[in-house]
Amino acid sequence: MNGLEASRQIRSAGFTLPIVAVTGNALEEDQASFLQAGANVVLTKPVSREALANTLSSFLGSDWQAPESGRRPRGAVRPLTGASANGGSTVTRTSTDT
Repeated sequence: MNGLEASRQIRSAGFTLPIVAVTGNALEEDQASFLQAGANVVLTKPVSREALANTLSSFLGSDWQAPESGRRPRGAVRPLTGASANGGSTVTRTSTDT
């Protein structure tokens, strides 16, 4: 199952919590497909720590802060390396997002 199908199934099951899609597909029509499938936000890889933190805080509220970068939970994925100077991430939001 890919992310598009997962988003569709999550929404068809009645779940209303935010879906943050992460994809390597940077074309506008690919990102629009995720939004049509039910995702609230589409992040394009490579995803910067800042873009992910900003996206999560937009859903979790202004009091939420990302954990310190030097501390990862046991078993966490290592941070991405080689991202572009601006973090390399593209954020696409639905029209209802602020």
